[in-house]
Amino acid sequence: MSLSNSTTISCSPLTALQEAVDRSIKFNPSLSDKIFLCYNHHTQPRLQEDPQFGLVALAMAGGEGVSVDKVQEMAISKGYTKQGEMFSVDNMSYLASSILGKAAVISSTAAMCDSWWVVEQLTAGWQLLVPYDCAHNHHPAVLGGRKAHWALITGFVLLVDATEDITDVKTVTSDGNKHVRILTGEAENDKERLNTLIGNKAGKLLLVARQSKSLVLGLWDKEELVSSNNNLKVVEVKGKISEFVIPLGGVEAGLCGRMVLVRRGSSL
Repeated sequence: MSLSNSTTISCSPLTALQEAVDRSIKFNPSLSDKIFLCYNHHTQPRLQEDPQFGLVALAMAGGEGVSVDKVQEMAISKGYTKQGEMFSVDNMSYLASSILGKAAVISSTAAMCDSWWVVEQLTAGWQLLVPYDCAHNHHPAVLGGRKAHWALITGFVLLVDATEDITDVKTVTSDGNKHVRILTGEAENDKERLNTLIGNKAGKLLLVARQSKSLVLGLWDKEELVSSNNNLKVVEVKGKISEFVIPLGGVEAGLCGRMVLVRRGSSL
């Protein structure tokens, strides 16, 4: 099925998270005895038209009112892109700030190795625009930058043992899977408990990710995403390299080891 990159596909917040959890369990049955504590800024999926992956990720971060065409027009006018490619975290940050009218902050991707840092940023209303190598299943890979792509990190899932007492954490239980618990938006009040679960190694933190080659949410290992981002060294483009905007120092200087934090409104 072919869809325009500016097409927004309606998707229920609870359904999207439930399906992401079900897929993770299908491919990793050992997770079936875990509780999934989920926190997410809901976004509607959009599909790209090559090579607009970064621009589509930014448009998804901005919400349904932000069109990919508008993002691309501004990116071209500012000299950040020629065909939709975005090989610079700096340019993405400037573009995000201009398009969204909100703060955009560049950060080291190494910060994602700290689970509590991830929780703090996402519950404070930030989303993460992260360049990475895209595997055939859209998850992070280590391909030297040859499949460079952009992901939008919209939330987290904390995996805890089913035997763990989490009755003091305010959640809504999914109708489809009693092990899927949605944090009610009062995560600020639950931070101390979440911090304890992370600190005593009772839980593993996964990232909730959107990217523009698929309509579904992904649950990713954050260390794998960091490794993927840190391996962005070369560029693989269709056509002449002169047809694209490549930053001084190449893709490694433009993308490796860095990401952009952008703000979003209400969360689920």
